[in-house]
Amino acid sequence: MSENSSIKTTPANRLLSLDLFRGLAIAAMILVNNAGDWGHVFGPLRHARWHGWTMADLIFPSFVFIMGTALPLALGRRLGEGESRRRVVGSVFRRTIILLLLGFLLNLLPQFDFPAVRVPGVLQRLALCYLLASLVFLGSRRPALWSAAAFALMAAHWAVLALVPVPGYGHGVLEPEGNAAWYIDSRLFAGHTYRLAPAPGFDPEGLLGTLSAAATAFFGMAAGAWLQKERTAQERFRGLFAAANGMLAAGLAMNAFMPINKNLWTPAFAVFTAGFALYFLLVCFWLVEVKRRLCPALPFVALGSNALAVYVFSSLAAKTLVAITVPAADGEALSLKTAIHTTLFASWMEPYTASLAYAIVYLFLWIGVAVLLYRRKLFIRV
Repeated sequence: MSENSSIKTTPANRLLSLDLFRGLAIAAMILVNNAGDWGHVFGPLRHARWHGWTMADLIFPSFVFIMGTALPLALGRRLGEGESRRRVVGSVFRRTIILLLLGFLLNLLPQFDFPAVRVPGVLQRLALCYLLASLVFLGSRRPALWSAAAFALMAAHWAVLALVPVPGYGHGVLEPEGNAAWYIDSRLFAGHTYRLAPAPGFDPEGLLGTLSAAATAFFGMAAGAWLQKERTAQERFRGLFAAANGMLAAGLAMNAFMPINKNLWTPAFAVFTAGFALYFLLVCFWLVEVKRRLCPALPFVALGSNALAVYVFSSLAAKTLVAITVPAADGEALSLKTAIHTTLFASWMEPYTASLAYAIVYLFLWIGVAVLLYRRKLFIRV
């Protein structure tokens, strides 16, 4: 959905390597979020319980980074075409509200359990990061200031986590219960946080962590501005490669003062995962913009061209498969998802392989939908 219509038939001024990266991120997200059996998931596809990281923990920050990377291209183009700043700001707020509502609706469906519905979520955090990054971009076109703003947000986040005392726990607590993020979420969203969080009342997409998550988007903006520089592809590649190495090293150094932690989205996590996101972006940039080898990547380019729509509809479909029940042979009711997984996969595969196979088949179904939309030049926008 755009400001004027829900579907566009042409992808205006798109960077295909960015679409590829976005598509790979959404594919990984679908794969991680749709295990056939949550009791049998391979380690790299599980999120770290608390401190540390796994490959699964790189997915969401990569998507936030991509959103930031796209902003100089999208908003910069609109301003360059003469669109008024006031109109652009209005569209930014409208998009933010739509993303917030979509995220809340996904949390609400299919049970419509208002008394226990989760308020924070993936799209909600993405909406707030988009709003902050867009306003910073519209306020200044200087990447140095974006980076300064990113470090200011991370410094504020660190200060709250490390220095502000939590009633009954003191300051500097970084355990699942007793940290400042837990305290804020458990009071602000009491009864409406993620039910599988490491501690009751905590939410991995809560309010405080959005500070460093927005910094991730700011780093993405700086990368997007660099990609627009009038330099050769090789020069742009080398610059981003150096930045990726520097951010990984900085993230590891920061880990000594405050651990890399996705649930808290610590400053170390923001910097470290931004370095990884830059590496992933560079691989896509080298493949598409330097080597011009687009054909093998087209399914993921298609997925990235309708990433948000695929994420929303695949999440809704997954919830529906769990909500629908069917009778089992012993008379008990099973979710439709469990019935499909048991019949088509677990009946002849070992448990971990069956669980992964279910997720892979589910992913390929949505890649098929994305390819169909891409071939028909239908791009669903928010």
